[in-house]
Amino acid sequence: MKSNYIISLKSSGLCFNIMRLIILTEVAKKFNRGLIFLTKPAHIPVLKKFNKECIFLPYTAEHTNMFNNFTRNRSI
Repeated sequence: MKSNYIISLKSSGLCFNIMRLIILTEVAKKFNRGLIFLTKPAHIPVLKKFNKECIFLPYTAEHTNMFNNFTRNRSI
């Protein structure tokens, strides 16, 4: 793995984001990587309670367009 970070892109509901954050936090520790988590702005305060070292980036309209499953599939 050449990257120093694990980046989570898919934003979902808060419960699923908490589960994904917990799992990715363990993976990042195991491989000595940082974690960047894109999520809805309203989810960030809650997610910070599960990982204070993670870099949280709030989703913008451009992120939704770039990472939307329909858009990705259409581009393939």
